Amino acid sequence: MLSILALGIVGLTLVFHNDRYYLDIITLALIWALASTSWNILGGYQNQLAFGHSAFFAIGAYGGSLLFLRRGVSPWLGMWCGFLLAAALSAFVGWLCLRLKGAFYALATFALASVVQIIAVIWVPVTNGDEGLTIPYVPNPAHFIFGSTATYIYVFGAMLIGYIALTQTLEKSRWGLASRALSADEDAAAALGVRVLREKVLGAALSGGLTAIAGTAYAQYELYVHPSSVASIQYSIQVALIAVFGGVGTAFGPLLGAAILIPLSAFLTATLGSGKAATAAPGVTLVTYGVVLILILLYLPEGVGPRVLRLVDDLRRREVRQAHVGSGK
Repeated sequence: MLSILALGIVGLTLVFHNDRYYLDIITLALIWALASTSWNILGGYQNQLAFGHSAFFAIGAYGGSLLFLRRGVSPWLGMWCGFLLAAALSAFVGWLCLRLKGAFYALATFALASVVQIIAVIWVPVTNGDEGLTIPYVPNPAHFIFGSTATYIYVFGAMLIGYIALTQTLEKSRWGLASRALSADEDAAAALGVRVLREKVLGAALSGGLTAIAGTAYAQYELYVHPSSVASIQYSIQVALIAVFGGVGTAFGPLLGAAILIPLSAFLTATLGSGKAATAAPGVTLVTYGVVLILILLYLPEGVGPRVLRLVDDLRRREVRQAHVGSGK
């Protein structure tokens, strides 16, 4: 599957190599897939409803950018500094709040995201406040700045393949088995010897750290960091919706969600977000986008990914049965 994904990324890039609009959509879809795959580690495999991942995304975006602009540190190294800081913060918040049940943990993470957004706005000497941070466009691979969008796609695609491979490895690990047990029944898992809080904190730390790396990647692509673009509460909600849409607790679910929702959002913005439709009904793009999501979640509550996999399995079984009938067995 990973090799097919790699070929698909290369193929799409070659098909649209002269169209910056479509290349930009592919790039953004890959970034959102990175972020959603990170969220899925905590929200999908451990069934923890988290709405604070914009905080970790912002840490990666600001951390990598500030180290590069103020200290000349390459973002390739800065992203790992952001990873460590976000992982530590996520683990600390998890240690404090993952004992909470139900909606209380969601509210705690929502508060964290709000606090980080406020800090990004008011801490002007560091973040430049509402003016944001601008990264000079000087193409240099050592500075994570490339001269073509296609190169960004290949780099982000390689990162996503690494994220998915890591997720698949985690699925089969002791942590993955413990997370599945926690997701099904925490009390039963604890009775069987699973160290509930430790496994949750480990999941939170890895999820937050990987989200920060996605934040650094986004900043180096956009070359501009602003509180509304990297620390918005809307980011925390959408990154969760993408995973839910594609299929939580599956390695390829977030990728599938991003591959459908990000182009859909761009298409709705292009067709309904301007001209007569936007003038007659402001916000029609968001309303339409929301209606599509609601319908999908109502009729496919488990997400698109599991349904697609079942359809593929059904087709394979049908082909096998037809082959047996055709051979007279």
